[in-house]
Amino acid sequence: MEILLIHTTASPQIRYGRLQKAAGRTAPLGLACLEAAFPGRLALVDLQHRGSGALEAVAAALDGLLANLWPSPWPRVRAVVVQAASDWTEETSATLAQAIRERFPEARLVLGGEIRRRFLPHWDALVLGTGHRLVAGLLAGDHPSGWSETLAADLREPLPVPASPLTDAAGYTASAEKQITGRTIAVYQPWLGLLDRTQILCTRPPIPFLARLVPWLQRSGFDAVAFAAPVWPAAAYEELQEICFQQRFPFSLAVSDPSEAAAIARLPTGFLDRLWLFPGNREDLLEAFSAIAPRFGEMEVRLGLRLRHDLARSPFLESLMECCEHLSIKLPGEWESALLRRVLVDFYLRQGRLWQHLWRLRSARDLLTFMRGAYGLFDLVIRR
Repeated sequence: MEILLIHTTASPQIRYGRLQKAAGRTAPLGLACLEAAFPGRLALVDLQHRGSGALEAVAAALDGLLANLWPSPWPRVRAVVVQAASDWTEETSATLAQAIRERFPEARLVLGGEIRRRFLPHWDALVLGTGHRLVAGLLAGDHPSGWSETLAADLREPLPVPASPLTDAAGYTASAEKQITGRTIAVYQPWLGLLDRTQILCTRPPIPFLARLVPWLQRSGFDAVAFAAPVWPAAAYEELQEICFQQRFPFSLAVSDPSEAAAIARLPTGFLDRLWLFPGNREDLLEAFSAIAPRFGEMEVRLGLRLRHDLARSPFLESLMECCEHLSIKLPGEWESALLRRVLVDFYLRQGRLWQHLWRLRSARDLLTFMRGAYGLFDLVIRR
């Protein structure tokens, strides 16, 4: 092993009772694909939601993960490549960089993912790309420094889907409201490696990659997939629908473009279980979604709404929510407590969505997931 990959994610931004129980756990799919591009030369550890805050906590969490890979003393590595999360601060960056440097003083420290240039003083290099060109250079003896953008070059060397099932797959799951049936995994853009969780469409989802990804997720023990990044054009959906139909694999999609949602509504649904509408913070998109949402009434596909606090008081929200059967609260930490409670109570209790979901449960696993989400909702309603 010559390079260590470290996966981090944004901490759950839920401060309301038991809702955090249903937040899910993101799988390091992008880094798993990057690791598969260089068999036997990279190792991957998952640091998400562990040891946030003080240096001592980060160091203890990192030591525990590394001990699972090798007995102390740890081997010399060429580099440590970290996938940053969207909520990182300068303190987060500095703390993790210091903890890593103390353990691997001779290694190059590289930060990728959703990064900010202001993090550069803590690291040897920052990279905006999948990581393929970066890792190839590190293995060849390069010593990258400063800021570099390699995405265009990286995309000429597509990342592979791993051959072996996902390690520790049982520990990963989509959040409760995104569960479809059985074990559902949240997938963003793993073909982008370090940029896996970006919300921007950097390249059209590669169909050959998806044709290998879906069977791999099945072999890893998952029963359904929630494609969570709102980047899907209708043309790519049509091909994905065929792949999932052949594998008998239920899936959901997120879309942020009303015209793409309208185009998807005219196509065969196959194993598409749910379509998530994501207007972001734009009221014009919320209005456009509310105008086209009734068309989905003729489909077997259920609609979900991913809602930010910015639009919670929009006059277009009520008509759109009437067409939706699922609700996902974005950035819950930014909501006013009373406003969040009102939206949840109205959607799940007054409109009866909670009971509708109960009658559709198909397994004990589905019931457990439902109870986690419902407990959080009732906890919020009763305590606040």
